[in-house]
Amino acid sequence: MIASSPYRRVLCFLIFLITGITSRANPVISEFMASNASTIKDEDGAYSDWIEIHNPDAVAINLNQWCLTDTAANLTKWRFPAVTLQPGDFILVWASSKNRINPAAPLHTNFSLSANGEYLALVMPNGTTVVADFGAQYPPQAADESYGRQFTTTTLVAAAQSAKYKIPTSTNPFPSTSTAWRNNTGFSDTAWPSGATGLGFGLLIPGITVRQVATNGPTLDSVAKTDALLALVPPNSAITADATEVVSAVNYLGEGGDGHYGFNRALPTGVLNNYAIRATGSLNIPTAGIWTFGLNSDDGGRIKIDGVAVMTDDTNHGPQDHLGSVNLTAGLHTFDVISWEGGGGDEVEFYAGSGTRTVWDSGMKLVGDTANAGLAAYTVPAGAAGVIQTNVQSVMLGINASCYLRKTFTTNPATFTTLSLKMRYNDGYAAFLNGTAVASKNAPGSLAYNSAATATRADADSLVPESINVTAFKSFLINGTNTLAVHGMNNVSSNGSFLLLPELIAGSLNVAGQSVFYGSGRPTPGAINTTFSFLGKVADTAFSVKRGIYFAPVSVVISSATPGAQFRYTVDGTEPTETTGTLYGGPLNITSTTTLRVIGYLTGWQPTNVDTQTYLFPDDIILQSSTG
Repeated sequence: MIASSPYRRVLCFLIFLITGITSRANPVISEFMASNASTIKDEDGAYSDWIEIHNPDAVAINLNQWCLTDTAANLTKWRFPAVTLQPGDFILVWASSKNRINPAAPLHTNFSLSANGEYLALVMPNGTTVVADFGAQYPPQAADESYGRQFTTTTLVAAAQSAKYKIPTSTNPFPSTSTAWRNNTGFSDTAWPSGATGLGFGLLIPGITVRQVATNGPTLDSVAKTDALLALVPPNSAITADATEVVSAVNYLGEGGDGHYGFNRALPTGVLNNYAIRATGSLNIPTAGIWTFGLNSDDGGRIKIDGVAVMTDDTNHGPQDHLGSVNLTAGLHTFDVISWEGGGGDEVEFYAGSGTRTVWDSGMKLVGDTANAGLAAYTVPAGAAGVIQTNVQSVMLGINASCYLRKTFTTNPATFTTLSLKMRYNDGYAAFLNGTAVASKNAPGSLAYNSAATATRADADSLVPESINVTAFKSFLINGTNTLAVHGMNNVSSNGSFLLLPELIAGSLNVAGQSVFYGSGRPTPGAINTTFSFLGKVADTAFSVKRGIYFAPVSVVISSATPGAQFRYTVDGTEPTETTGTLYGGPLNITSTTTLRVIGYLTGWQPTNVDTQTYLFPDDIILQSSTG
C-alpha cells in the first residue's frame, strides 16, 4: 500500500508516461507508386517513383533518422533528415535514386522501386524496428497504379453538387476589393446563381475520338443495325471486341481496296469483319458558307453535323464516295460519323472541302489532317465526360477571367484527423476555408475581381485531380456550417476553355484495413486516399493439363493461387467475363478438339486476363485432298 501522496503522484506520472508512449501511433507508408508513367513529376520534371508517409497521430513526429529501405538485409539504406510531420500530415519522398536529403527541399531516396514487386519498409531510427512493410514483397503494379492503406472518409464537398457562383464585376460584389465573399458568415450569396460543380466550358484537345465495336450478332448491313450495336453498353454478350482511341484523322484500312488517302491506320480492335465504327468530335470552320463532307467507305455510313444528317448511305458495297453539303457559320461544329463492315474488304475515310461538291476531288482533305490543309478537329479528352456540369461560357468568355464559387457544408472537425482538397482546374485558383487561404495554384499574389491565372494548363491536364493536404487548416473549421470558397481563374478572359471543380474530403486512417490498389486516375500523392480500385489481383489461372495434342480424353482442373477465386469458361471461342460463360464447378472432361478460354475472378478483385488452352485430338481432324 502506498500511503504517501507524493508516491501516488509519482506512480500516476509513470503510468501516464507509459500509456502515453504506448498509445502513440507510428507513421505509416500510406501509399506508394512503383511505375509512375504520367501521374506526377518531381522538381526535375521526371516521373519518379514515390513513397507517401502519413502521420495518423494527434502529435507531430520528427522523422530525423527514420529509415526507408527496399532491401530486407539493409534496413538503414536511406535515412530521413530532420523533417517534422504534423498531425494528420503527409510527406512525399521520391524513390528516384537521386539521394537528396535537404530538409528544405523535396526528398529523394538512394533507391528506386520495382514495378514487379520487392521489399519496402519504414524503419525506426534504431535501424532494427520495422513499423511498416508489405510482407516479403509488395504485389506488382501497373503503370500509374498505386498501392497503399485505406482511409475512412467523408466527402464534405463532392463533385456535381449544387453551389453558388458569380462572375464578378467592378461593382458586384461591391466593393470590388471586398473579400467578404470568402467568409463563412457576414456575407449573403442568395442573389448568386446556383449550379452544379464543375463550372466551365470548352475543354477540348486536338483529335477525333474513334470507337470500334465488333459483334457476334447478325451481319451488319444497315444504319439501323449499326446504331443499335453502338448503343450497347459493355459488358454485353453481343460485343466481342470494343476499343476506343483518339486519332488525328479517320483513315482506316482493314483489308481489300483502299480509298483516296495513304498512310492508313490499323483498326483499333484489329477485328476485320462485322463491326461498327463511330467517330466524334468538333471541327473548326474557318469561313462561313457551304461545306461538303464525305465518306469513302466499305460498307455504308452516315455523317451528322451539329446533330443533323448531311449524308446517309444505307447500302453495302466496296470502297465508294458518298457526299453531303451544309451551310455553316465560322467556328466549331460537332460531327458524328458512323460506318460499318459486314464482310469482305473494309476501309473508311472522313474528309471535307469548302463549297458544294458532288464528287470527291483532290481539294477535299481528311478532317483533322491540318498538316495537309485539312480542317482542324477537336475532341473531349478522356475523363472529361460529365465533368462540366454548369456551362459558364456565356457569362465569362470574353468578359472576365475570374469566377467566384461558394459551397457550404456541415461537419464536426473532431470526427476526423486528415483533410484533403482535390482540385480540377483550368487555369488557376485560390481556395479558402471560412475565409482563410488554404491552397492556390497559378494565382497572383494579390487577388482582384478580374485576376487572371499566371500560367496556362493543358485541357487534358486539367481533368486530372490534384490532391492537396490541408489538414493544417482543420482548426479553422467549426462544428456546424462551414464554407469553401474558391476563386477560379483563366489566364485571359478570351481563353476558350475553363474549369473549376473542387472537392473536400475528410477522414482518418483505417488501422484495420488491408492495403489496396488505386488504379490509374485514383492515386492521391500527398493527400488522403479515397476510393480504391480493387482489393487485389487474382493470380493467373493454372491448368492441370497443358494445351497440346491428345489421343485419349483428359480431365482438366482449373486453379489459381488466389484463395476463393472463381472461374468462368467458354468452349465456343468467345471471351468469358465475370458474368458470362459457364461457371466452373470441377474438373472438365475434354474428349474432342476443344478451345478452352478461362477467366478467374473474385468479388472486389481485379480479374485475370483470359487464358486460352487448345486441346487437339487427331481423330477430329478431317484431311482433304488438294482438289477439296
